[in-house]
Amino acid sequence: MKDIQIILQDKRIAQVLRNVNNDKAIQLKLMLNTQYDKQSCVKFTKAMGWEHLSVSFDDMLPDWNYMQEMKEMFWKDDEECFQLHPKKEDYINNHNYCLHIWRPLEQQIPIPPTILVGFRPGKEQEDKKEFMKIQAELGSPITEQEADAFILMNQMNKQFQEGKSIENILKSLGLFR
Repeated sequence: MKDIQIILQDKRIAQVLRNVNNDKAIQLKLMLNTQYDKQSCVKFTKAMGWEHLSVSFDDMLPDWNYMQEMKEMFWKDDEECFQLHPKKEDYINNHNYCLHIWRPLEQQIPIPPTILVGFRPGKEQEDKKEFMKIQAELGSPITEQEADAFILMNQMNKQFQEGKSIENILKSLGLFR
């Protein structure tokens, strides 16, 4: 996690409701100003071998981007955290508009292969090998040219989602003059 003093300097903090920092545990409860013209309440706890962050609004669930923003506020870039969907018997819902991020302190979080999500920018050639390997394991082998086409479609889709025109996308990929 980031140093508490650095976290407390964040310009989004509207109010510190709780600040416990001792040799046994850390707990922060903050009200944050957000881009949604409303405040969020965040509670960070470090105790019992875990770091835990709850993020809530009064009337809406935090979206993925906001949860990522909160992850970056409390943890370093090279630290992995997760959101958890527990088994039904352990499910607790004390607030309809609250999500949680977790990080164990005494063990590494198992991370699935990134290629199961997609191609990483700048590492497409490395990921292509993994993609071809997975396709072969699935009984649907593909050629290098087909893998390159998937990479190209991935790049085009990302640019399209960013609002670029088809003409500009094709130009950026060297496919249109």
